[in-house]
Amino acid sequence: MTHRPQVSPDLLRFWLVPMAVAGVMCVVAAFTPIIDDSYIYLDYVRTLVETGGWGLVPDLFSDTATAPLNVLYLTPFWIATGHSVDMTLALAQFLPTFVLCTFLLRTYRRGPVLPVLLTVIIGFLPPVISSIGLETSWTAAMLAGVWWGITRRGIVSEVRGVEWGVAIGAAVAMMLRPDAAFFMLPLLLALCVRDRRWWRSAATAMALLVAYVLARWVILGSFVPDSVWIKQNQAGTWGHYTFFSGWELFVTSARTSVVVLGIMCAVAIVTIVVAASRCRRVDVLLTHPATYYLGATAIYIVVAGVSRVPPYHWYYVLPSVASVLAVTGILQEESRRVRRATVVGVVSLLVILLGEWSVQTMRGEPVIGTNWATEAQMYTLATGIRPFVRGQRMQLEGEVGEIAYYCHCRLEEEFSLSTGLRRRVTREIAEGGWGLRWRINYHFREWPQPQPPPRWKLTFVTPRPGEHVMYQQDTTTFQGDTVRYSLIRRDR
Repeated sequence: MTHRPQVSPDLLRFWLVPMAVAGVMCVVAAFTPIIDDSYIYLDYVRTLVETGGWGLVPDLFSDTATAPLNVLYLTPFWIATGHSVDMTLALAQFLPTFVLCTFLLRTYRRGPVLPVLLTVIIGFLPPVISSIGLETSWTAAMLAGVWWGITRRGIVSEVRGVEWGVAIGAAVAMMLRPDAAFFMLPLLLALCVRDRRWWRSAATAMALLVAYVLARWVILGSFVPDSVWIKQNQAGTWGHYTFFSGWELFVTSARTSVVVLGIMCAVAIVTIVVAASRCRRVDVLLTHPATYYLGATAIYIVVAGVSRVPPYHWYYVLPSVASVLAVTGILQEESRRVRRATVVGVVSLLVILLGEWSVQTMRGEPVIGTNWATEAQMYTLATGIRPFVRGQRMQLEGEVGEIAYYCHCRLEEEFSLSTGLRRRVTREIAEGGWGLRWRINYHFREWPQPQPPPRWKLTFVTPRPGEHVMYQQDTTTFQGDTVRYSLIRRDR
């Protein structure tokens, strides 16, 4: 009599299922149109591999990659795929999706259906699916990791390593996105209030973060990426739109996404009100993990809105993912009927997101875009100017990532040279007072030497009479407006 080998339930649940889900999301990533900022990371990867330097373009140092860890993570995939953009981003999507699904499977133990659905719905959330190639996927995975740690710590105290897992997840989230500090720091503080033993998680997370910040201060010459300072001055380029009013901007080009996110917010508010009304003990409500996530989300939204940061769609990743985790966590503690209704609601929302992604993919555009052109238009523009520029220096006004990747030229603009930032730092230091913080922050920075304007200039501004226009191309912004790029040759 032969015995069939049996598959371990843990092997099936925590390895095979997440691998299958991650494989599906790899295929999705391969077909998903990417935004221009994803090419910025690939520009850093190429510069690192080809020259060993750190910068958006070869032979020119810059520190405008928000997450250096994401650059290092993408590098081996870029090498292994022979510099294929789509394959690099597809393979890079596997590991964060696997980690995300594994954490959710360990959080919700009533079966694999809901964790799998949540993994896919988080992957298809408009701000997330529109940010393929950025640090967004890993940020979502770290949020789920911290959520698992908080939830399991209160239920299964004998689980070893949970507190350290929370510390690492919180620290990595802040390393990937500096704005995650507005989310994670209040969260760690609230955990310490709930349970004194959580001080080890908070202390470990802070120690890891301090070590990372000091390392990038010495190696890259700044405590935070230059892009943080540069984007602070970009609010005017978005008109009156801020983080609070971003929905007004995106409703013209991504109406379904705005409606979906609005529904999520409404469901979150209703769920909180109902849960609070049923909770007879205030201390129980205050110690619920969902309270921490939704509280941190509120703090993040208020800080982002008051700071008048531009409505880049990836800024909405943290609050949207946290809301999904918190609301689902509350509903899973209700009756079986409520849990079944939750699954039905998640499936319905997922169908809508899948439909929207399919339509936008056929159009060749991200679900939520912030670009001045489609990916195909930018590629045509970059390859069209290449025969004229022939590897020479070129000044750019407009989107930078994809043009820098395909034009094969030394691109000089704000994100590669930080010229405007250098002038601001010099002015602040000269004025004294608070300028001391700039002197300390850029203590190890060696700024590039000023050079005369390059011979070539690519601009969206209408050329002046007498300027030599060598090439022109019209592009379409994510709002449907037309922008005409002109390649101008300066006479020497």
